[in-house]
This record gives sequence, C-alpha cells and structure tokens, in this order.
Amino acid sequence: MDFNSLTPTLRKENCLFFRVMALLSLLSIVVILVTAFLSKDKNKSLLVIGATLLAPVVQYYIFLLFGSMCEGSLH
Repeated sequence: MDFNSLTPTLRKENCLFFRVMALLSLLSIVVILVTAFLSKDKNKSLLVIGATLLAPVVQYYIFLLFGSMCEGSLH
C-alpha cells in the first residue's frame, strides 16, 4: 500500500485555516488586554497579566508560522 494514497495533498485554500486561527488568537490578546486595563481591580500584577497573555501570544506565533509554512510548501 502506498503511503501517498493515505495522505492526499491539500490545496492552498486549506492554509486559510491557520490565518483564521491566528486572527482569533490576536483577537483574544486584544480582549485580554482591554479587560485587564478596564478592570475595576487595578491591583492585578503584571505577572498575572503576562501569564494570561502567554498562551495566546504563543498560539498567534505558531499559527502564523504554520500558515507561512503551508503557503510556502504549496507554491
């Protein structure tokens, strides 16, 4: 059995998924920042805000990287 028959190649339109996920990650970063600055509890430390932002920032970078790799591999 040929391995290539089990894993068909994707078209370039499928790379849009990574761009959409990057956009959603960026949106969550903005929401976290706006919520942190508009919060009535101003005693939140930068460590808490930084820890909250860590995952969406990493996700944003990874999705941008995957999107670039996807588009680059299909040229």
